[in-house]
Amino acid sequence: MTLIAVDAGGTRTRAAVIDRRGRLHGLGIAGPGNPTAVGREAADAAVVAALAEALAAAGTPAERIKGGAVCSAGQHDADRVRAILAGSGMSAETPVVLVGDAVGAYLAVADEPTGLALVVGTGSVAIRVEGTRIAEVFDGAGWLLGDLGSGFWLGQAVAQAVAADIDGRGPRTALTADVLARIASADVSSWGGGRHPELLQLLRHCYAAPPVELAAFAELAFAHARADSVAARIVETGAKHVAATLRAARASAPGTPIAGSGSVLIRGYLGTDAHPNVLATELADTDFRRCDDGLVGAAMLALHEAGVPRTLALREELEAAITRSRAGR
Repeated sequence: MTLIAVDAGGTRTRAAVIDRRGRLHGLGIAGPGNPTAVGREAADAAVVAALAEALAAAGTPAERIKGGAVCSAGQHDADRVRAILAGSGMSAETPVVLVGDAVGAYLAVADEPTGLALVVGTGSVAIRVEGTRIAEVFDGAGWLLGDLGSGFWLGQAVAQAVAADIDGRGPRTALTADVLARIASADVSSWGGGRHPELLQLLRHCYAAPPVELAAFAELAFAHARADSVAARIVETGAKHVAATLRAARASAPGTPIAGSGSVLIRGYLGTDAHPNVLATELADTDFRRCDDGLVGAAMLALHEAGVPRTLALREELEAAITRSRAGR
């Protein structure tokens, strides 16, 4: 039996073709697959593109796929599954399940039937997992209503601090020079006169792109947090937001494993050079397990749905195969 597995995140989408023994036959990579971040059409197109590459690498016709799993941030419904199946050339009857990417993060590192996952990347969410499904969600409300402490939240805070620095409403910050260095010159005449030229450039840059692209500035907050008080305050506040989300999740499932995923969480708040923060303290006495590859979790879910028992040996085999394939690209 041949299966597909997809990990569709806010930055990129990866797909794999596997068999019932957990052997990897093909890997594909495409752009962002989170409909909240890039829109439904673009997200679905990324999933289809990643699947097409994986199927081609495996030399497997789409009609031979017998099932699979898609782990994705953003909206989940049957219409999206049908669109992905149709776009990939698979039968509409193919049993492909669509779940949140946090489920994939949990299944990538844990076999316990109940546990938590904390994913902080472009967005921010914690979930309680029961079996292979989401039982409860904490935050994950998207950039407009939530995702507190996320990459978007941090990036927006950085841009706001730079704007305040430029026009004198806020303190000076080293973030300003780095942000301005990333902004290409552009026509700012539509914004009218009276504003500082550098603020006009910032306005033009930020409003010309989708709001979630502000997440690109998040890394600057971490880069300057040790030496710049404004950046330090942004990171500290973001860590408090994520810690509050995690604290609410822990109250629903105390003492269970916590899978952690997402670049903002792993390389940012918990990075080796990270300034001590309340989130690290919140995790200090927990069974925290770092998830480095959500595609492993998607593959484990696909196998589970096909009736294959979840075991540590199977998970380790998948992780090693995906790591080798990724390194060879």
